[in-house]
Amino acid sequence: MSVNDVHVGARAWAPYRVTIPADALRPGGNELRVRVAPSAANRYYAETAASAPSPSRADCSRPRC
Repeated sequence: MSVNDVHVGARAWAPYRVTIPADALRPGGNELRVRVAPSAANRYYAETAASAPSPSRADCSRPRC
């Protein structure tokens, strides 16, 4: 996670809270970047029977696919 191109922390598990230092903030608008990556378990199970096929965007009827 970064604020205005200043790395402010990373969290792999809960609680997903980061304290943003005051010197990373600037008056007016600030840019927050959050990088989300899948867990290593996803890669491990990808080629096994435990993996489920992911829905394609065209088949998605739910608002949050």
